[in-house]
Amino acid sequence: MAFKVLLFDLDGTLLDFKQTEETGLSHVFTQFQIPDPIACRKYYQQLNTQLWKGFEQGQYPKEYIFTQRFPMLLAHFHLQRDGKAMERSYRSWLDQGCDLMKDALAVVSQLARNYELHIITNGYASTQHHRLEKSGLRPYFDHVFVSEEIGWQKPQRAYFEHVLNHLDQPKESILVIGDSLIADIGGAKQAGLATCWIHAPGISNDTGIQSDFEITELKELWNILS
Repeated sequence: MAFKVLLFDLDGTLLDFKQTEETGLSHVFTQFQIPDPIACRKYYQQLNTQLWKGFEQGQYPKEYIFTQRFPMLLAHFHLQRDGKAMERSYRSWLDQGCDLMKDALAVVSQLARNYELHIITNGYASTQHHRLEKSGLRPYFDHVFVSEEIGWQKPQRAYFEHVLNHLDQPKESILVIGDSLIADIGGAKQAGLATCWIHAPGISNDTGIQSDFEITELKELWNILS
């Protein structure tokens, strides 16, 4: 059966979260007069990645990430700052960030003519809805499935079952596209869905999770769908 429904992850797939993150951290580090911002940024990115992996694996709730990442950063560098205030400032910058991945708007607008498109994301609900609208992507998607609003998150099977029940489409007609091997690809495969892993050139897969398709740019989707 040919694919008729496309489920897109948001950050790292359609929206360039790395660019948004860089901008947000730069403003926050300047605002709070953080010394050695390069070292702090590097540590933050490593820490944040670890925290999100823990969340995806069900080790702790998402709120733990938002309450702990800046205090943990400050503790590591022995800095006396208000971690909660830093988080609030950072979140305000993220809310405004809508940097698009290469060709995202062009590809999505074309796909929407022939396919049913939906968003699947673990992001913060208000942030994700705002960024979708501001980026110009929202009109092309029928539904936005945010983990915070559903009560389950990727890669939990219950999250994907919720999406499937809502769509009421044959699994064989659905393709999941995302950049996270654990949350997007692993979760979708557990639910019996076809997957497409999108990643920057040179990124290796050390998870043992195998995707049905693999691309480095969104426009390569045409090779899969044609």
